[in-house]
Amino acid sequence: MVSSRFYQFLSIIPYILTILAVQVHAASRIVVSSATCIDGYSWMNNGQGDSPCLTVAYVEAACSENNYDQPILDPGYSYPLPNASTEFQNPCYCSWSSYNLMMACTLCQGTNATLQWPQWASACTTNLSWTEEYFPSGYVLSGNASIPYWATIDPTTWTYETFNILDASAIYQTNSSYITPNASPSSSSSSSSSKSTDVGAIVGGTVGGAVALLLLAIGAYILYRRHTYRKGHRAINRQGTAFIFPGTHRGIASDTSNFIPLITTETRK
Repeated sequence: MVSSRFYQFLSIIPYILTILAVQVHAASRIVVSSATCIDGYSWMNNGQGDSPCLTVAYVEAACSENNYDQPILDPGYSYPLPNASTEFQNPCYCSWSSYNLMMACTLCQGTNATLQWPQWASACTTNLSWTEEYFPSGYVLSGNASIPYWATIDPTTWTYETFNILDASAIYQTNSSYITPNASPSSSSSSSSSKSTDVGAIVGGTVGGAVALLLLAIGAYILYRRHTYRKGHRAINRQGTAFIFPGTHRGIASDTSNFIPLITTETRK
């Protein structure tokens, strides 16, 4: 009879498999924006149809381990300058596209609390060279996101060095293209290959964990059976030497001089 403990062990295997499946999955990345644009600003969207609020989230996420949440802007408030927090002191937040998209996100929500570029750039106190590019070299946008051409313009060329709808719209009318920063021709294939590798690792890890647990269960059962066998064998040995008497059925001999001993393990010793 199989021990109830063994059945208890088998019952927890599904829970262990669930834990393994969670552990082998890659850590999720979050790039979101709860801010939305009012009607009339769809021309600001990037090649994927993302609003400037979500697009700027992708820009900032490139320097934040692909995790960034662009919040809704409360009326009368502006988005924080780069020196407002150490987390904003990075080449992504100080770039031209960050400033342009951040101000576009401000305006498309129906508020005019925009900031001037000199004010934004001077707040990049860690490294002023970060303010000299539309997007920092060596970084890429996740999810194959793109940046509208108008958002890559040097902010010093805006009227009064401040992002505004009229200048940006005029540029969009002449060039409505999108740019994927630091992308190479093989980026798409590399991304697909990376995704395939991740899926393979997840499936392989889950299957491998299931096989390992199955082998563990089989091993535990074999050990249990061996333990049961040895326990029974020791119980027999503790009864002493057994005898078989010819001509009898219950081991009671009519002539004890003719008995034949059955040699057991104990007698061999």
